[in-house]
Amino acid sequence: MKRTKKMTALLLAAAMILVSGCGSKAAEPSKAPEGKETQAQSQGGGETQAQAQNGASQENPGGRTEPLVLKYGSVGSGRENDSMHYPSKHVMDTIEKETNGMITFEYYPASQLGSESSLLDQVLSDSLDMGIITTNVMSNVWPEFSAFSLPFAFPSLESFWGTVNTDGFIEKTQEIVQKNDMAMLIGYHTSGYRGCQNNKRPIRSAEDFKGLTFRVMAGDIYTDVFGNCLGASTVTVAADELYSALQQGVVDGEDTALNYVLDQKYFEVEKYSTQINAMTGSMAILVSNGTWNKLTDQEKEIFLRAGREAGDVSYEFVKKMADGFAEQVEEKGVELIRNSDLTKEERDSFLNATQPVWEKYRGEVGEEFYDYFNEVREKAIADLGL
Repeated sequence: MKRTKKMTALLLAAAMILVSGCGSKAAEPSKAPEGKETQAQSQGGGETQAQAQNGASQENPGGRTEPLVLKYGSVGSGRENDSMHYPSKHVMDTIEKETNGMITFEYYPASQLGSESSLLDQVLSDSLDMGIITTNVMSNVWPEFSAFSLPFAFPSLESFWGTVNTDGFIEKTQEIVQKNDMAMLIGYHTSGYRGCQNNKRPIRSAEDFKGLTFRVMAGDIYTDVFGNCLGASTVTVAADELYSALQQGVVDGEDTALNYVLDQKYFEVEKYSTQINAMTGSMAILVSNGTWNKLTDQEKEIFLRAGREAGDVSYEFVKKMADGFAEQVEEKGVELIRNSDLTKEERDSFLNATQPVWEKYRGEVGEEFYDYFNEVREKAIADLGL
């Protein structure tokens, strides 16, 4: 539950007295993974290198005279297998530490503040300070972000990260988000490849999608890929309602990363999983324009650096845990078909069936960004020798 005004006042007063940083506060009843203290708690409130370089004092690195408490929203559970939690936690901990507790957070995971679409609306209306939002949902406001969901754009997770984590790419997409002073994007994150789970049959080719009722994320591109191209019947179900929809047979399957299959216990209501590797789960942390304008230049630098670092945290977490997630899903009784288990002919059936999406979304994304996206993507793939 949200803190009372009295409690907030007490916390603000304490923050003004204490020099050391404090950990982010998760709104009850949600809890962050146990046994993981924040960076501020573990390292104390000493002056950081960045503060020393900027000539900022230990007590007031950003020139702020009163503490600022920001609300941070996520649809992720906030538990150990939630890939949204790791970049979010890194951003909050880093900002709290490097501002010496002058900026702190109220953390609302597990869809406490609503769906992703609602979180985005709240950020854009300045009623939510920060949120982690998938690029597919962002494409409803900025069509350029549909490029992130183009099927089979990235032959490896490394090629995805080599695209979105380059200097020029981040700045170019920040400019898109900042159009009309709507919001600020501070970094990209990933949940790894999205798999395809269902209750009816093993999926080994494009033909196997026919006859399935498949839950897809909101956004036309997912309907085009899984419905119009692969032949499933597609429906949109909110993330916090998906388990019951699978349990009750409202839908036969869905596409999501394996860590979410574990985190949300979808393995209890699904029998089969195939890693067709059509899309990577991609998301960004957004700061509302009103909140961004409240920050000093030094604080903005801290936010941008924290966002960029959090992307690396996210990528390393997913890369390290990918095989472990697959093994855990199998241990839960799910029949898992890895991408490497598919023949070239089977993989090509998915690739060939979804090619029309590329041409359609050239216009949706816009010629300029479409060409730029492909240029950066193809360079990342070539640099990896793929």
